[in-house]
Amino acid sequence: MDNDNKNKKAPCGALRTVPEGAFSSIFRTLAVVGDSLSAGEFESRAADGSPGFHDMREYSWGAYLGRMYGINVINMARSGMTAGEFRDGWADSMGFFSPAAACQAYVIALGINDLFTYGGELGTVDEVFPDEPEKNGRNFAGNLGWIISKFRETEPRARFFLMATPRHSAEENPAVLTRRAHRDLLREMTKLFPNTYLLDMFEEFPLIYEEEHRALYLGDHMSPMGYIFMARAVARLIDRHIRRDPRAFAEVPFIGTGLRYHGDPDRRGENEDENGGSHIMDLCETFRFDENEKPLDRVVPSGGFSAIFRTVACIGDSLSSGEFESKREDGENGYHDMFEYSWGQFIARDTGAKVHNLSRGGMTAKGYWTDFADSMGYWDPKYASQAYIIALGVNDLIYCRWEPGSIGDVHPDEPEKNPENFAGYYGRIISRLKKIQPRARFFLMSMPKEDDGLNVIREAHRDLLRDMTKIFRHTYLLDFYEYFPEQTEDFKEFFYTGSHLDPMGYVLTARAVESYIDYLVRKDPRAFAEVPFIGTELRFKEEI
Repeated sequence: MDNDNKNKKAPCGALRTVPEGAFSSIFRTLAVVGDSLSAGEFESRAADGSPGFHDMREYSWGAYLGRMYGINVINMARSGMTAGEFRDGWADSMGFFSPAAACQAYVIALGINDLFTYGGELGTVDEVFPDEPEKNGRNFAGNLGWIISKFRETEPRARFFLMATPRHSAEENPAVLTRRAHRDLLREMTKLFPNTYLLDMFEEFPLIYEEEHRALYLGDHMSPMGYIFMARAVARLIDRHIRRDPRAFAEVPFIGTGLRYHGDPDRRGENEDENGGSHIMDLCETFRFDENEKPLDRVVPSGGFSAIFRTVACIGDSLSSGEFESKREDGENGYHDMFEYSWGQFIARDTGAKVHNLSRGGMTAKGYWTDFADSMGYWDPKYASQAYIIALGVNDLIYCRWEPGSIGDVHPDEPEKNPENFAGYYGRIISRLKKIQPRARFFLMSMPKEDDGLNVIREAHRDLLRDMTKIFRHTYLLDFYEYFPEQTEDFKEFFYTGSHLDPMGYVLTARAVESYIDYLVRKDPRAFAEVPFIGTELRFKEEI
């Protein structure tokens, strides 16, 4: 190893300006080879208690990694997969060794089924022949070595990352000793194959059965929050290897081409820094909830845990539709819904979710209920979403000064009884959406404070929405009245053009919505563990 290069530091502390994990984005193509924990598998339970297992790859940590960093990730995983099955024809049948599937990086996460489910033999590196893989032993070591050799035939300059399995207990019991031996074997593999690195989840990932980490799991598999956490962990460990030895990754863009500068260094061995980097356990702070924490105390990257939602619908007025104001030559204002600038679409780009913008400038709860949603076809099940963010009230209560009503006007199961006031129409909207998607999560957004003498109206609106969360299941308040910055003149100077948000204001609102939902997920993770099952008949247990 080039130890002189390894110990060099970036000038002026420049590395500190790049968030940990971000350098993993140098790879534009990455393949994930693994079992159920790489395939985005979730567990369900039938009415008789019998288990079901479902690969939902859009929730896999590889898919989250791809969305976080814009990487084209090929998921070569499947529940129950072993290194032996991957070697014995499954990969060939799926075309994974074809040039069309070649990638700059491969993350291989195999071993749990080989060693635990089927009790296979671990083997040693003495049974691995990188240049003659047909001689490899018929055990885990031999099969894994064969897989690496086969991928290297397809893409000789690729980087390989071998993932150890997390330990499940602090005790040194037989299962932990097997996991340790698996990790040690992978470390030996990195000495045998060039440009191959260990992702030491055994040492660095949280103990998987500790109570404080159970939010990461649903049964024996990951929860949606767990797959996001795993994506961040993988990104951070890959990033750490790049920071320790940047020259070994400098020519990644040339992988798959005939181009070279110096040529790839033949790096072998673990490339570990004796002093360590930041421990991956620091990531536990990303899901821990502090009882003293307030919404928006944290601004989260890539949507945080709001990214568990793969479909979102935004229902609102001009402040939700990305509306901008212009001035015509005669001095009159023009108003333009530019949905690609809406905070909903910034969320879509942050999280990779499909976000339906069901908004329009000037919208009111009455207008949405009596005409707009019907005329636009927005009650159509094709718009059914896992989450609905409703941001109505500005036009109803601030500009039109319509009667707000009260929570007593809202009848969740008999919305036809609701009177024709703001509360009644708002309740009807929620009730109808719940018929379309009964298990969806609803987030009701209050209005921020403003120095215009009308905050008494905004506070009453917030209080009404809070009451709504008490009568509708799976419904939460985004209390922007209390926690979003007050809309002062100084605030508007930066974030407004006229009476509407400017582009920076829509970005800020997106970050606030994401961070608030992340806060709610961390506060009560069990209430969100079955989000992937929304819109299906699948359940693990009766939802909270």
